Order: sequence, then structure tokens, then C-alpha cells
Amino acid sequence: MTARSSSGIRVLAVDATSDAAASTAAALEDADEQLTAVYTTSVRDALDRVDDVDCVVSAYDLPERSGVEFLEAVRETRPSLPVFLFTEAERDRVAAAALAAGATDYVRKGEDAVQYALLANRITNAVEADDGTASTDDDSPLPPELQVEDESNLLDQIFEQVPAHLFVKDREGRHIKLSAYLTDDTDDNNDNDDLLIPAYTREHVLGKRDYETADAEHARQAYEDDMHVIETGEPIIRQEEYADDLDKWDLTSKVPWRGPDGEIRGLIGITQRITERKRAQQRLQRQNERLEEFA
Repeated sequence: MTARSSSGIRVLAVDATSDAAASTAAALEDADEQLTAVYTTSVRDALDRVDDVDCVVSAYDLPERSGVEFLEAVRETRPSLPVFLFTEAERDRVAAAALAAGATDYVRKGEDAVQYALLANRITNAVEADDGTASTDDDSPLPPELQVEDESNLLDQIFEQVPAHLFVKDREGRHIKLSAYLTDDTDDNNDNDDLLIPAYTREHVLGKRDYETADAEHARQAYEDDMHVIETGEPIIRQEEYADDLDKWDLTSKVPWRGPDGEIRGLIGITQRITERKRAQQRLQRQNERLEEFA
């Protein structure tokens, strides 16, 4: 671990253009006076400078390689250095790959001050945790609307309110946490504990593998996918899945769940039902095929 500067937290901003990198650096300094930011557009230059900073904030689209590839290179020499991906790139694809590669966090790019305050606060917390200087002071540099008093309650709210089916599984592929929301794009969220699958409740699913909750091919395939993610550390992103017993289509992403020591503890996943979208695509394909027959 490189000793932290007594003058504050040193941040390196890496982006594809000088304007974008300079803008991020300036906005972070404005958001938190503890932060002193420098910037570069060169991955090679950034890798030469990581020993001189306390944190790196990188875009995904870089001139020489992707932000994830840059992150992997940083991890070879600074395995515990806080590295944040701050980008406009597609969230599901990039966030999963970045977290799997060991990113400290993923923050969606935005021009408003609140977004930079959020990033600045996460940087401060990560750096203090990394060097063991985390403060016990209750004061927060975040604006009131971003302060969180109860992280456990926040996680519960995410699992209850986000309009998608979220789940966490252990190393054996058993469900240990899941949300109630699994429905078609056109359906409303349910007001009870049902998963909107016939006979499925949390009690029916928690502690069980997919193939133990449904005697169907898609359940067995889901378990095989779980084991692939857990055993290889490779994420599965935006995979279309057909539930033959329900005649439904889902879009699923799964990423490794890693502990503080980097060891895989299981997986985290998200599923969205896309049946209506898929059927519309199929209808359009059939129409195009019929038109081609008459062409």
C-alpha cells in the first residue's frame, strides 16, 4: 500500500479526451475539498502514475484499451487501490464486467453536482477503508438527499422496489436473497410476497437451487449457468432464457459475488421478463419471412 498524502486524497481521472478528463477532475475537487485531482488521456501514462495516487476514476471508452482492461492492468501492481468506473457506457454490460474485474464501484456519469458529490463521497470512503483511516464521525459530505442512515434498510428497499427480479445465491447455487418482482414488461408490480410464478413464494425458493424448485429444462440450465459463473468468475450478461414450463421469456445477467478477500462467495443476478417484447420480435420476423416469400 502506498502511503497517503497528508495534504488530502490524490485522484487520477482517466478519460478519452482532455476536456472530459479535466472536467471530471475539476468537478471532484469542487465536490470535496479533500480531493486533489490530476488527469490524463493515456492509459500508459496512467499506469505509470498509479503509485502516486490514492484512487483512480476511469471512463470505459479509452483510446488504447477499455476501462475494464485498464482496471485489470492496475490490479497487477496495485491490487487494493480504489478504482471507480465513471462512464456513460451501457450499465448492465459494463458494470458487470467492471465489478468482476475488481472495480471498487461503478458510477453512472452525470453532469449535475449531486452525481459528483456521490462519486466524491464513495472515493473518500474507499480510500479511508483502504488505508485504515475511516472516520467514525457522523458528519457526511453528501447532500441530505444522498445520506443513508441504514444500509440494511436500503438493500431491502432495493430488493422490494426495483422493477426487476434480483437474487443472490451462495457457492452451491442456493438462493439466499431474492426480490418479489418477476413479471412481464406490461404487468404491474405485485402487492404480496408472490413471485408472480404459479406456486412460487420466497419460502418455496430460499435455500434451494433452481432445479429444486422446478422440474424443467430451463431450471437445470440456470443451475449450470450459476456454476459456470461461480467456478470461472466469468459473468453472464443479458442472456435470453425461455422458461418452457411457463411459456415465458426472461433476460438475465449474473456476476460473481466476491468477498473482501476477493474470493467468490456466490453470485448476484438480475432477471427481467421480456415475453411481450420477444413475441413482438417473433411476429415481426414471421411477417418479414412472409414478405420475402412474395418478393
